[in-house]
Amino acid sequence: MKEGDLSVDFIGWIVKIKKGILYKGKSGCYIFICLEATPSKVMGRLRSPGDYYIGSAVCFYTRFKSHKINSVRPDRGGYNALYTSVRELGWDRFV
Repeated sequence: MKEGDLSVDFIGWIVKIKKGILYKGKSGCYIFICLEATPSKVMGRLRSPGDYYIGSAVCFYTRFKSHKINSVRPDRGGYNALYTSVRELGWDRFV
């Protein structure tokens, strides 16, 4: 494969998404949607498929990075619905 092949371009695009490069310097509103969930006994969590969290950011890359850090550090991120759900379910259950 060489540069310009569709498969190489697609893989490069996926790598840029995972590293957050496509979102540096971009601002606006965003949404995290729960794809699948397990029943939760604690109120305030995103508990079922289709539950969502809406936010806004001046820089998507920086904001997502802070979401990832805050979701694993309760002392920083608190116990809001998004972070408690991510701790319980994992980021792979959200888009």
